Amino acid sequence: MGHGKNTPDIKSIERLFNDAQVFAYKSDVMAPPSTQTVRRLMLFARSLEQGWKDLVAVLTPGVSPHDPDPMRNKALQLAELFRLAFLFTFAAGKGNTKVSDGLFKQAIPEWLQQGPFKSILPKPTGQLPRAEEVAATLTERLRLMDPDAELPDIFGDSRMISAASARRECTMAQVRTELRTLLQTGYDAWHSRSRHRAIEVRRILSQLHKHPHAHQVKADIHYLAALDALARGDLDDAAVHLNDGLAACAAGSFGPVEPVLARLSFGFQVSAAPFSRNETEKYFRIFSRCLAPDEAERWFLGRAPLEYSMRLAAVEAAEDFPRSCRPYPGNARSHPIQESARIFKELVPLMLSGADDNAIRVCKKKHKRALKAKLRDVRGDTVFTMLTKMMPNLIGGMQDMIPLDYMRGPNNLPTAAEMSDRLRQTYLRIARQLPVDHLSAQDYLGQTALMLASDQKDKELMALLLERGVETDQQDRLGRTALHSSIRSGSYSCFELLLEHGANPNIQTCEGKTPLVMAAEFGRARFAERLLSDESLKLEGRELDEAHTLADRNSRNYAYVLAAYREKGVELDSREKFANVIDQLKE
Repeated sequence: MGHGKNTPDIKSIERLFNDAQVFAYKSDVMAPPSTQTVRRLMLFARSLEQGWKDLVAVLTPGVSPHDPDPMRNKALQLAELFRLAFLFTFAAGKGNTKVSDGLFKQAIPEWLQQGPFKSILPKPTGQLPRAEEVAATLTERLRLMDPDAELPDIFGDSRMISAASARRECTMAQVRTELRTLLQTGYDAWHSRSRHRAIEVRRILSQLHKHPHAHQVKADIHYLAALDALARGDLDDAAVHLNDGLAACAAGSFGPVEPVLARLSFGFQVSAAPFSRNETEKYFRIFSRCLAPDEAERWFLGRAPLEYSMRLAAVEAAEDFPRSCRPYPGNARSHPIQESARIFKELVPLMLSGADDNAIRVCKKKHKRALKAKLRDVRGDTVFTMLTKMMPNLIGGMQDMIPLDYMRGPNNLPTAAEMSDRLRQTYLRIARQLPVDHLSAQDYLGQTALMLASDQKDKELMALLLERGVETDQQDRLGRTALHSSIRSGSYSCFELLLEHGANPNIQTCEGKTPLVMAAEFGRARFAERLLSDESLKLEGRELDEAHTLADRNSRNYAYVLAAYREKGVELDSREKFANVIDQLKE
């Protein structure tokens, strides 16, 4: 029950653990679990969790089912009663029932021997009532109850609360309230705009550390201390508190602080060391246990390789992380990409000027190392991959700058069309001069300039890259090649160009999709026809069956899948094209 709050809902369980799901495992250590077994266990955990929540909602409305205080969470007291009942009845074995009944009666605390539980407790003789007697008593009580009235609080009677435990629990409740108030004061001070927020946070932390019961909110204190360290710019101290906070969460249940600690730790890791894959994965695995369903869906968790989900999540975490720093007055935190500010400062005017080959050659020689290295940013771009991604938007923006066309005058300013053309031609000159390994660089998702050109339907750039000798069959984190990208974007000219340069049409994605299967999935009839007519292409029965299944499914559910694929950035062909694909596969 401790982790029940993170159990996916039933719909998510059915989706994440469908029969087609394959679990990664080490064959020399253990066999993979069957999806049916995992699904059954997850559904059972979900039903237990929901049952517990329903029980708490009935017994104590408005109280969280995860509240560990039995004085508020009455379901905990009820669970203890049933534990005793099980221990001294069912678990007592088939021995002397009188002995079992006697042990059970001795174990029942005095405060439970009166009130609503009386009907299920031992009789004066020490014998437990028969099931029929209990049923009759409870039935009679239900008949006498007003069906429109709220259920009575079975713990409302003071005799139902142990005086000794009440004193102890009330004291601890006051302590916890005091600690929570201190923590909230610290969070409020950190979030405030006060010039003295650093002093206030440090004062609260000092009080928390000195508190005799500080261990009860150890994880919360480490979280506040980590925020304080980040605001001071002390990354080493922040790392210590984040690790200690996660260790405290692992040693016990600390409620809502666990997901925020995990999120902050992951954001800290990807911002401080974006290319340390092993460390980043460790923190992502911790973070992924606390993900909300919408985030798990957005990052394809469970449906794509872990590294792909991790890198998608890392980008968002890196963007959110600066908000978690909020430097104190006098402290500033620079963005990692600022380390490369010098090259961009020179490159932007160079590109807008329509520089010739010689000017580009000088720039390339001056910034040789910076051009080759990945930028200090979690997206893992080089200067060239970043330019490739930005170019369509930059050129589109230039072309929309209509007012420039009317500003020639004595300064002879260029028109918007001339500016966009300069930008494009300078970029192509750069691509002609950079070494092939620069042109083949991959970003955080494993995408290359060739894949990006295919996505952008940029045949001219693709032809230039292929002429330079870039590899045609590089795969991204999902196993897709530029050929897959051309099918996804629907650019037949790019698709044909890749095949002419020897692109392999048999490569599968992480989902096992070949280019033919993907063409059938998107209704790309012309693409499918080209692949099916290739005599050198060795098509297997499984591949043809899968292609037919996807084409038929998307054709029958066209209206629904059209919107679903559009959300993923894919435009499907018409329903008629799907029919053509199906006919081609039948031949």
